Amino acid sequence: MVFEFMSRVLGKKNRLGSKDLAKERLKLVLAQDRVDISPQMFEKLRRDLAKACAKYVEIDEAGMDVRFDSGDRSLALIASVPVIGTKRNPVTSNRRGNMD
Repeated sequence: MVFEFMSRVLGKKNRLGSKDLAKERLKLVLAQDRVDISPQMFEKLRRDLAKACAKYVEIDEAGMDVRFDSGDRSLALIASVPVIGTKRNPVTSNRRGNMD
């Protein structure tokens, strides 16, 4: 994933070949299968992440990319959230120790 991003940035590789694209899709399907999360729960997770980020910065929610990625023995939640700008007064809780 990082290599693909750097290749695109450096202009060495603009498109994935069909083999590489199929491999990436398979990895995505296997990662989501491994998590065993329903599409409805996944969408709720995505909305909650957007809401949490929007407390502190202005985001482009439509441009968000949230997915699961699996390695050999690990699973990661990858969230790419386009930030439009910062907020001067982020929303904070009056209660001590509350992360809501």
